[in-house]
Amino acid sequence: MIYKVTVDMSKVLTELKKKNINIYKNKVAFVYIEAIDPDDACKKAIEEICQNIYKLKRNSTRKKFVIFIKDNISVKKVERIKPNGK
Repeated sequence: MIYKVTVDMSKVLTELKKKNINIYKNKVAFVYIEAIDPDDACKKAIEEICQNIYKLKRNSTRKKFVIFIKDNISVKKVERIKPNGK
């Protein structure tokens, strides 16, 4: 199944801007994930966001920063995408 996961990024936007990480500029991020069930989709969406930030931030504190991100973002909505795209 494919899921559209809505992730609340509002608590981390200021820190992302301070670190010049511009991949997530809005209060919410939409992540499309292939997963077994909604719980799996939530986990994978947060992992994908953290991995994207980890790849962009190139210094010794990036692991701490990604943990901060993971602790401060939250899933707001999970929608199953039907085969026809709706």
